[in-house]
Amino acid sequence: MQLDYRFQARFTDSVEIGPVGAGVRVDNYFDGRMTEGELTGARVRGVDQVTIRADGSVELDIRETIETERGAISADVRGYAVPHPEAAHLHAIKGYALFRTAVSDYAAYNDAVVAIEGTVDMATGEIDVEGRAFDAQRAQQRLDRLDDYLRTLQAEEAKPKENKRGRKK
Repeated sequence: MQLDYRFQARFTDSVEIGPVGAGVRVDNYFDGRMTEGELTGARVRGVDQVTIRADGSVELDIRETIETERGAISADVRGYAVPHPEAAHLHAIKGYALFRTAVSDYAAYNDAVVAIEGTVDMATGEIDVEGRAFDAQRAQQRLDRLDDYLRTLQAEEAKPKENKRGRKK
């Protein structure tokens, strides 16, 4: 199953919660569609419970629902949106998404970690996000290779060393 995707949405409503510990909290509701990937055409809607920090960066805490013909997928998204230095209304989005679904056809999403990247235009409310699945199997293979390399280094360090005259220390 190909878990990569792209969706485009627009803010439909905003509710300012007000000052909280780390900044100003705002709930931004959005609605849109998957535009690329296996879920193309699915409706995506939810709420982005953001905290706008003093430096202008935004902490993202998003709950979204992806509605497909086969059933729904819930997403829990975390990350940051950082304003463009020359256009403060444009923010670059980076983060990750975790999913839950009871739809057997989409069971792979239950174990997926998806890196997200995109943009949001705070002036127009337009959101454009791409998600790329983290491949846990490939990551484990890399970790296994790293473990093998570390064991090799440790074995080399454990061997007796020879001094300049060829005698073992």
